[in-house]
Amino acid sequence: MSDPTREMGIEPTDFDALQTLDEEIPKAPHDPEHINPKLASDVRYWSAQLGVTGQVLHEAVRVHGTSVAKVRAAVEKHRVNMNDPSIHIPA
Repeated sequence: MSDPTREMGIEPTDFDALQTLDEEIPKAPHDPEHINPKLASDVRYWSAQLGVTGQVLHEAVRVHGTSVAKVRAAVEKHRVNMNDPSIHIPA
């Protein structure tokens, strides 16, 4: 039985350099004004754009809704508060 990848000139090491689907960040969101937390591509895109994890993005959407403007404002406010040494967060 022949190996079609070898016939095409693809060596196994060539696959190491390929980007996986998990690493791929979509070039554009499904809807530029709203975040759909049920779409993995939206979660990846907006997490990368806002510099937060998917979990933080989901929580922000849960609390503030799907509006990108509201979520962005909440994330920025949270980021400022986390860097403010005068704010004490009890453990």
